[in-house]
Amino acid sequence: MEIGAKSSKGDEEPLSNPLALARYYEMEFWQDLDALNVLRPDVVCRVSEHVEQTIVPYIEMILEGGMAYVIPEENEDVDGDSERLRGSVYFDVRAFEDVTKGRTKYGKLAPDSASSDFFSWEETKS
Repeated sequence: MEIGAKSSKGDEEPLSNPLALARYYEMEFWQDLDALNVLRPDVVCRVSEHVEQTIVPYIEMILEGGMAYVIPEENEDVDGDSERLRGSVYFDVRAFEDVTKGRTKYGKLAPDSASSDFFSWEETKS
């Protein structure tokens, strides 16, 4: 569904930014649970409320620990600004397994893929 498109109920969706988009679909989710008579949880933890204080420091930590790498955006110099993540960050499964000395194994997301690495983060442009 496109941002600003009409929903199945015919009303305009308030999807002007990522948080509004997340809240819209969260509301739809809660309505579906209510319709199914599913009890709501006592605590709701939204990742969008923890990006700056938890997610970004964690991504920086796994980068510093050599367990992730950055694929820079086109025409971006990753080394030019070490204070901010630029481009897409991928979790390096082999490096993680080396650090944990094989105590933890990650399965491949796709059986035919050569790499088990997976996308972790992409900084959005303001």
